[in-house]
Amino acid sequence: MDASSKGSAREFVTRNDSKGIPNNKTGNVFTGSMHVFCGVVGAGVLALPYSVSWLGWVAGPTLVIVFYAFSLLSSFLLASLFEVNGIEHSRYHHLVSHVLGSKSAIMASVFQLLNIFLTTIAYTITGANSLVAIAQIACDIEGKDLDSSSCFSPSSGGIWKMTLIFGGVELFLSQVRNLEEAWWVSVIGTLGSLIYAFIAMILSLV
Repeated sequence: MDASSKGSAREFVTRNDSKGIPNNKTGNVFTGSMHVFCGVVGAGVLALPYSVSWLGWVAGPTLVIVFYAFSLLSSFLLASLFEVNGIEHSRYHHLVSHVLGSKSAIMASVFQLLNIFLTTIAYTITGANSLVAIAQIACDIEGKDLDSSSCFSPSSGGIWKMTLIFGGVELFLSQVRNLEEAWWVSVIGTLGSLIYAFIAMILSLV
């Protein structure tokens, strides 16, 4: 094999994963930081004070440290296995298939998709309830009847209406092809996470 052949082979190995799919990622440190921050902080910050208050000052912080260790280990493993034997893995199930075999990849894909599916349902319901609460607060400020359909009251099916609205927004945003094109969503999510994290911290001190 001559030098040009070796170069082209190395180019294929570097730019394609184990399935031969081109890895045309254009992310940088900023967009990567926004994705990680948005994914790690997220809505978990809102549940953290309640979890610590329920578990106590011993078990609560202890479990936070334990989960941090697991998250750190998972991140380290994913970063270390991004490239194995000169092959980059831009998709998680391709990584599992290349390292552990096709059967393990099928099992990992099932659990991965199931987690995404159930998490999406949970966030959709939570988002709909939050929108109903915002609508109720706005109607209360304006002095409107809180049980009316225009205020999206639960008795008039407001939760289902808001679920459809929120689901429509999710359906629209899901048309974005990859995270590189949706970096602005993570920026908005990061700003939102910082805002309600500071609000939660301030309320805990009041």
